[in-house]
Amino acid sequence: MIGKIINALIEKRNENQKHFFVGLSISSALFILGLIYIISPTIITTKVYRVNNFVIVMLSLYALANLIKFVVINYKTYEKVYLCLGSCAIAILNVILSAFIDASTVFTMSIMLFTLVVTGVKLFAVDYYYQRKDAYWYVVTMLLVIFLIVGLVISIALINHPDIQVISLGFFIIIISILDVVDTSIKCMLRAPRFVKNIKLK
Repeated sequence: MIGKIINALIEKRNENQKHFFVGLSISSALFILGLIYIISPTIITTKVYRVNNFVIVMLSLYALANLIKFVVINYKTYEKVYLCLGSCAIAILNVILSAFIDASTVFTMSIMLFTLVVTGVKLFAVDYYYQRKDAYWYVVTMLLVIFLIVGLVISIALINHPDIQVISLGFFIIIISILDVVDTSIKCMLRAPRFVKNIKLK
């Protein structure tokens, strides 16, 4: 049923429009997830939830988002597959380490590892499949630097308190969704001549 709805929404669109539609939809879902994380400490007491469960949910949904992108959009690379597998691996590692290490340390390690894996996969993909003279290479590199700095700062500067950790994770997810929207928008605009020809720099 869901597959039929998705096909009905995108079947009349070209590849570029499909890419933008799917990317914007998934980024919006991640943005909403981030908002839920931010407000969750005000409606759920810290005694009810385990903070690492929020990390596992984020990693699982991020993996699912990349899997959907790979299936729906006609990608010529396996970047989304690697991101999906990497997120799943970190989620599994989170569950395993939670049995031996305190939750705060596992939380920090998961965010840092996730940041490094995503940055590494995306940087390798853009460096391998695009020439460095390509404008898109510079765009993605700039976005990845921002993502890397934000991810490392959040993982290192986290205060050992569940509420603050969940709120910080919410802001991190929102930043991921915004950077993803910027990446998708720029990529689609560069592919659309009707946008490029109307850009006038003064």
